[in-house]
Amino acid sequence: MALSEQPPAGLFRGPPAYVPRTPWSAAMAVLATILIVSASAVAAALLLGSWTVADAPSGSLGRGRWGLAGDEATVLLTLAVWQGTVVVLTLMASALWGGTPRDVLALRPAGSRRVYLLALLAMAALQAGVAVVQHTLVPDDLFADLRPMARMLGADTWPLALVVVGIGAPLSEELLFRGF
Repeated sequence: MALSEQPPAGLFRGPPAYVPRTPWSAAMAVLATILIVSASAVAAALLLGSWTVADAPSGSLGRGRWGLAGDEATVLLTLAVWQGTVVVLTLMASALWGGTPRDVLALRPAGSRRVYLLALLAMAALQAGVAVVQHTLVPDDLFADLRPMARMLGADTWPLALVVVGIGAPLSEELLFRGF
């Protein structure tokens, strides 16, 4: 094969699917991620520590300041504040050193709609396979991870739980961890 010939594209050969367009080095991105996560946790602790989120004692289901159940409200509001702070700080940090959020956080499409659809189908098939194996090996434990979420979705906190789990978690995680 001549030097000018390119090997056929494949999973481990050919040009990379993602070429970073960012002024950030890998070390600086890791440091920024650690600082953003830490600052967001401190912000959530300070903000929620300065307000009385739930007037009810821990373990009870009394109503707090926003009319939400005490323990669920505390958990969900803490997560919501943390997620919102992560998103804001990530977008702010991505604009440092001449970068743009779209380039630094890799917010450009990486493939066609067909590629995304195939990836979604593959992910669903893999998840179904994992569920079958888990149900076969440990049937009693299949829903253990989902019980706390099911309780929150069944309580008065369900709208906040949907926002925190369905929007906040994917948005904050994708921007911060996939982006940086």
